[in-house]
Amino acid sequence: MKKNKILRIAVCLFIAIIFTLIGIYEEVQSKKEISYAEFVSHVQSDEVENVEVVLNSEKAKIKLKDGKEQTVKIPSVEAVSDLVTEAIQNNKQIDFAIKQESFLQILERLANKVMDIITIIMIVLLFICLSIAAYKTRDDDGEIELDDDPLFNRKKFGKEATSNIHFDDVAGIDEEKQQLQEIVCFLKDPEKYTEMGAKIPKGILLTGDPGVGKTLLAKAIAGEADVPFFQVTGSSFDDTYVGVGSGRVRTLFKKARAKAPSIIFIDEIDTIGAKRYSSESHNSEQTLNQLLAEMDGFDSSSGVVVIAATNYPEILDPAITRPGRFDRKIYIPMPDLYARTKILDVHSKNKKLDESVNLEEVSKKTVGFSGAELRNLLNEAAILAVNREAKTIQQEDIDEAFARIVVGLEKKNRRVTEEEKYHSAIHESGHAIVSAVLRPNVENLGISIVPRGNAGGYNLFNDSEERSYLTKEDAISEMVVSYAGKAAEKVILNKVSSGPEADLKGASKIAYSMILKYAMHDSLLTLVGDEQFDSVLIQKNTSEAEKICKGAYEKSIKIITENKEIIIELANALMEKEILSAEEVQNFLQNKILINPDDKADSIKE
Repeated sequence: MKKNKILRIAVCLFIAIIFTLIGIYEEVQSKKEISYAEFVSHVQSDEVENVEVVLNSEKAKIKLKDGKEQTVKIPSVEAVSDLVTEAIQNNKQIDFAIKQESFLQILERLANKVMDIITIIMIVLLFICLSIAAYKTRDDDGEIELDDDPLFNRKKFGKEATSNIHFDDVAGIDEEKQQLQEIVCFLKDPEKYTEMGAKIPKGILLTGDPGVGKTLLAKAIAGEADVPFFQVTGSSFDDTYVGVGSGRVRTLFKKARAKAPSIIFIDEIDTIGAKRYSSESHNSEQTLNQLLAEMDGFDSSSGVVVIAATNYPEILDPAITRPGRFDRKIYIPMPDLYARTKILDVHSKNKKLDESVNLEEVSKKTVGFSGAELRNLLNEAAILAVNREAKTIQQEDIDEAFARIVVGLEKKNRRVTEEEKYHSAIHESGHAIVSAVLRPNVENLGISIVPRGNAGGYNLFNDSEERSYLTKEDAISEMVVSYAGKAAEKVILNKVSSGPEADLKGASKIAYSMILKYAMHDSLLTLVGDEQFDSVLIQKNTSEAEKICKGAYEKSIKIITENKEIIIELANALMEKEILSAEEVQNFLQNKILINPDDKADSIKE
């Protein structure tokens, strides 16, 4: 569309230039040419000195007695001849001559006729171009659209925009797909529901963390039903000018009704659907009001279903989520082990995986990965395999892709001294041993002291027991493991460094979550959870958070002290090999006796 717009502008500019040149030419000619009436007046006033008529030219050249030369369009040679003859008889001195048309004069006459023809052609072309431009910028209902409006790109509308994604392309959310199958059946056969007196929901709100497949699921509904799919984002409605957003909402729903049955999908609806009167954006409130009015203005018989997605359902205005607008709310969870295996299977269909790759084992390592992250994992692994000029994707490609996503790129060229390497080895060994003491069910997927991203080393952990909720004991254990690197540096090296920066941030976040989000702290006066950590709440609860953090750090110091020799032994193994695989870590820990000075993590005094 952008290229078409540029072409139309170029054509219009070209036509404008041609008309400008024609106008200049005509103006120059008009300055030299006088009317026949003026010519008669000049003759009668005895102001003409010479008259020369050129045959076939329909024009005569005259010279006035003041020296000016002009051109006059004559009705005929005979008329001029009679006029001049009569003037001579009245004692006026005029030289009169009739000449044959010269070759240059013939060319000039032809050129004038050509210019007249070009003028007519250019007028016709201008009319055609303007008509085409007007047609291109009209929608199917004859309403003018702005070409530079990204919301109304013609490629996103109409039957040609039907989604080619189906439910088979969406894995790991079987219950959610089954619930949405009703929408597909309604769009295909609405009479079956209306005869029973049932009404399909006007709107469906999909919620969940980023990357869980909300947009993919909406496209799959359109693909299964084979209906036009109108996809926009909430931010697409925003505009500097008042009223533009609400106008776009009206046009969107008008187009959807014209193409019914159809689906409107509004991604990031929280951009325009946030609680009203809570911000300074009056335009956003107007847009939301228009959206509410449009959803009230149609029923299920119109064949239009509105699907919206958001990562922040808690900030949506209550008016938009009430029954009658978004009747059905579907939460898309992060994929569990079973779901991740299914998702990996879908995304690996077009990939050349080696026979040794076990997707179920990969899914066990990717706890906390969304569907989008799993897709990216296999894509990164494919890129690595191509870079190695391999014929298939090996397990090592997937492991490297996993490390890149979780930690960052390996910094092989970063200069690290032996002292720094040993420091990193002690730090990472501390994490590994404390985790093995407190969380024996959490598998260590590997340890490295080769720098990656901003980290000097890393441990990759995988909880084999996926939990649907976090207990207080789990939270404290995670904090103790986070402090283990710093504790190992203090106990074994007697040093304090900047290495534990990320660990400290992670532990602090858990502490504040325990107080402000999950109400896990015993001394909390009011059992109130709040998703947002504003500065006032953090300041009020800093002392309580510090108590939790101090207790976790002291617990970590105790475990490090009791297992000091094992940590040093593991650090020496890391110094020798730099990277230890999951199997090597498991073999190292197999014959070691790990000591937990206090088996109950919740004994930490708060």
